[in-house]
Amino acid sequence: MGRNFFRVFLTLTLLVTLLQASYIQGFSQSDIALSIDAVDDSGYPLTSVALSVSDAQGFPIRGLTKDNFTLVQSGINIPIKSFTPLNQKPLTIALAIDTSRSTAYGTTPSLGSVIQSISEFVDSLASNDQIAVISFSDDVIVRQAPTSDKALVKDALNLLTSQGNASLNDAIVTAVETIKDQPGRRLLIFLTDGPDSGYSKYTFDQAMDDAARQSVIVYPFAWGGANQADLSKLADFTNGKVYSLTGDQPDLKAFQAAFNDVLLNLPELREQYNLQFESTLPADGVEYEFLVRLNYLGQEVEQVGRLTARQGSVTLSLPGLQEGQVVGGKVDFSPQISAPGSVTKLEITLDGQSLATVSTTPFEYLWDSTSVQPGLHKFVLTAQDSVGNADSIEINLSIQPPITINIISPTDQQTVSGSTSISTNVTAMAQISRVEFSVDDALLNTVDAPPYEFSWDLNGVPAGNHKISVSAFDINGYSSQSSINVIVAIQQKSGLIWIVGIVALVAAAVLIPLGLRSRKRMQKLGSSTPAASDDAAPSALTARLVEIDGINPDQSWPLSAENVRLGRKRDENDIQLKGLQASRKHAVISLKQGQYVIFSLNPENPVLINNQAVQQQVLNNGDVIQAGETTLRFEIPTNGA
Repeated sequence: MGRNFFRVFLTLTLLVTLLQASYIQGFSQSDIALSIDAVDDSGYPLTSVALSVSDAQGFPIRGLTKDNFTLVQSGINIPIKSFTPLNQKPLTIALAIDTSRSTAYGTTPSLGSVIQSISEFVDSLASNDQIAVISFSDDVIVRQAPTSDKALVKDALNLLTSQGNASLNDAIVTAVETIKDQPGRRLLIFLTDGPDSGYSKYTFDQAMDDAARQSVIVYPFAWGGANQADLSKLADFTNGKVYSLTGDQPDLKAFQAAFNDVLLNLPELREQYNLQFESTLPADGVEYEFLVRLNYLGQEVEQVGRLTARQGSVTLSLPGLQEGQVVGGKVDFSPQISAPGSVTKLEITLDGQSLATVSTTPFEYLWDSTSVQPGLHKFVLTAQDSVGNADSIEINLSIQPPITINIISPTDQQTVSGSTSISTNVTAMAQISRVEFSVDDALLNTVDAPPYEFSWDLNGVPAGNHKISVSAFDINGYSSQSSINVIVAIQQKSGLIWIVGIVALVAAAVLIPLGLRSRKRMQKLGSSTPAASDDAAPSALTARLVEIDGINPDQSWPLSAENVRLGRKRDENDIQLKGLQASRKHAVISLKQGQYVIFSLNPENPVLINNQAVQQQVLNNGDVIQAGETTLRFEIPTNGA
């Protein structure tokens, strides 16, 4: 018998353990509730999800972060772009009102106070809150099912009359049953002046368990002969609050004060979380599912939501270019793009052929127009976002050479003599850096500002055919050349020139020995001629920048203007910088009191002088300047350099 008893004891112990484990597991699984309250996909692919997370009693769980959540779509984890708390969750509220004989509703002034205070409370609720009205005496009657129409709620309140005895326990169960399937957090507010009549089908404990099991928060309003101990127990068990009103017939102010206190508690119950993510599914108008998974204190719950992959509009414009615009050299395509999703690529075609595909921000393209013949050309730009939304624009541009040179005088095959002015007209799409004049391929003169002309002295130039060439260079590194042939006439004063030359040679033969003797005599006397100082400041007009690396390697940029601008945008600067790391307006070099000073125009992207970032610095001979992907050397050439 002892052995059988021991077996029975072990069996019962095992069953109790299993039941406890099952109970604990079941409680643990229901300890956290995750609800998807709303999904806003109007800005697809950006989708907003309103979430509610509550404990077993229906109270919100605070302090969650996006690290507590995982979002999955089509089996792929989707990054959460933003996660913020909200305070706008709609509530469902059941108003259970004791209309038993003891309340004397409809026959005493207290009816007006109760109805008025409840009406004022209803007016203070949010427009999307759901409200139900239940009256209880001998019978429990649902006067108004849950509705957001406040006028219907007030109509139901105004029809209340008093009779019979209070079936308080049944009223609690009926109210819970009325709102248990409603979305959002659920509250029960009931007003009573006494205990249950004893005729209810349910006990008070059953009613209390039912409210707790359905996560309904209870706020009892009690006065007169109400059982304060039971109602306090009910409020505590459901995480609510009991309001004990003094006197047999509380006045309007007492009811108003109690309802105002309830309103102060509602913001906490409205708490939600807003989660935003960017879907990767194509914008095809189809409805798709997504999964939100919550991990909190070792427990994991999840909910499935649905969104519609709505098609959106991409807006594409080219503010820097207009239809039919004349362009040449470097053409900057810098479109402005607005899209529902992240922009993924910009495609450019030229006359129906692919020109470029840009897949990184800022989706700009710098095109060399010298790759096509001058004339009208059609460009089509197409931008696409991450979910397939796209837009295209078409523009026709008139392409011309970056630089055009016209030698005005002399004219081709003209006979010239004496001093002849070589005059040119230079037309360019960008700023001209210099114009060079050559005769028979030998450089005679360089002009860096208009008018582009110089006087050619023909004395000593052999008679006959000679080629005049004019070369122009712009700040983008483009160049052009134009040439003509002229006939140099026999100079009438050539004999006199020979005579002057012979006289000069004879004079040199006499004067040079005399000069040497005089120098030796001065050395013996101990006198000497002062040497030129090496510290003499070179002329500011000779300063220049030599491009070591960039768009135009080995290019020399004379600093002839008072202010010389450096930047990535060709048409806004004197020296164009290479690469997207350069700012549109990067720096300026100014001549200040005989010194060249460089100023960084973008504090967040300063120039580097000898590998040191500076905002303002005086330039010294040999300084190396780094801006974007361009490297320049500041030089003040010595005499003859």
